[in-house]
Amino acid sequence: MDVLSILNKMRVKVADFKMNLFVNRAEQHPKIPTEVLIEYLFVGDDIPDDKVEKAIKLSQDKYCSVSAVVKKAGIPINWYYKIVSEADE
Repeated sequence: MDVLSILNKMRVKVADFKMNLFVNRAEQHPKIPTEVLIEYLFVGDDIPDDKVEKAIKLSQDKYCSVSAVVKKAGIPINWYYKIVSEADE
């Protein structure tokens, strides 16, 4: 929700938004996460890449308490995003 809030403040209109999380886990018990990959999916027209990247970085580095806890535990978080036109949806 941080990302959408930041984009809203930047006056970027997003028609739809989804996040997918992919987690690699240790093979032995306890099967703790060893890496997290976040896929951000934005649907809308004229969504600027630079503003999306800035919003995600602010969320990951400053505002998201879950990301902060996961990173503090030594679990790397990687992410990428896709922007899809409403016409392509």
